[in-house]
Amino acid sequence: MATEAENIATALANVAQQLADLTANPKPSYSVSGPKGSRSVSWGEHMNSLLALQKQLRDQLVKVSGPYTVFG
Repeated sequence: MATEAENIATALANVAQQLADLTANPKPSYSVSGPKGSRSVSWGEHMNSLLALQKQLRDQLVKVSGPYTVFG
């Protein structure tokens, strides 16, 4: 069974892959109309949410990675 740190590291790798895909193949923002109403898809907002998630995962990984010593 994977540890919490391993699971967070996997999630971080997944987000990094999504960011790589998104920057390699950027798409314009657009709106979609359907029977449930309109929906907007913003490339910039998606990119920003992935970057924020990446930061949160990095911070969490530091917290769960075990004991550490700060010198200085």
